[in-house]
Amino acid sequence: MIRKLLAVVSLLLLSGGIAFGQGIPKKGTVKGTFAWYAVGKIHEVEPAHIVFTGEFGGVFLSEPAGGVLDRAAVTCPGLNDVYLDGRESQAVGVCVITDKDGDKIFVSWNNRGAPLVRPNGDSRWTGGTGKYAGIKATGRFDTTVLAPTNSGFSIWNMPYELP
Repeated sequence: MIRKLLAVVSLLLLSGGIAFGQGIPKKGTVKGTFAWYAVGKIHEVEPAHIVFTGEFGGVFLSEPAGGVLDRAAVTCPGLNDVYLDGRESQAVGVCVITDKDGDKIFVSWNNRGAPLVRPNGDSRWTGGTGKYAGIKATGRFDTTVLAPTNSGFSIWNMPYELP
C-alpha cells in the first residue's frame, strides 16, 4: 500500500514538473493589477503645468491569482506631462516585467487624459527573455493615482502571443 502511495505521489510530482517546464501558453491574455509607487522629480514648467520624470515600480497581481506573471516585479521609467487645470495630460515610458524565474518582458506604453481620473493607456510588449522570448502583445490599461500619495495602480488587459 505504501509503495502504491509513493508511486502516485511521485507521478504527480513528476507531471507537475513537466507541466511547469513547458512554460506559458503560446496565446493568452494577461489580466490583473499593477500596484505601483512613483519615485522621481517634479518640475513646474508654468502655472498649473508640471513634468514628472521618474519611475513607477511595484508588483503585478494576476486575475485569477496564480496566472501568467502573477507577483512579477515591474519597473517603469517614464515621463508625465501633467496639466493641473484639467487639460489633457500625457505620459510615455517603458517597463521591464521580471517574473520569479528572472525572465523578462519589455514594454512600451503611453496614455492621455485628465490627470488623476483614470487615464486610459496603450501598451505594447516588444519582446522578452527566456520563456517570453519573441512575445508580442498590444492592449489597454487604466490608471488610477491615489492622490495625494505617490501610489497608484493600473489595470492591465493584454492579449499576448508567443512564436
